[in-house]
Amino acid sequence: MKYVIYNMSDSGEINFSQVVETQLDTLRVSIDGTKTILKYENEAPNFLEGITTYTREEILQIINDPNNGWISND
Repeated sequence: MKYVIYNMSDSGEINFSQVVETQLDTLRVSIDGTKTILKYENEAPNFLEGITTYTREEILQIINDPNNGWISND
């Protein structure tokens, strides 16, 4: 599995047939609502080309760091 951090402002371009997620209302969204994480297998879909790809371990480090805006310090 591969992961990308994707801008919610571009969410209209998500092709849900090419990623693991199934629809907008099931996406994991950052605290400020500006980013989401998309997962895919094999080759990157065209709409994700040029976006940094992360491994599971890397994306977990990003998500679990409160400084990155995915979880709160509270």
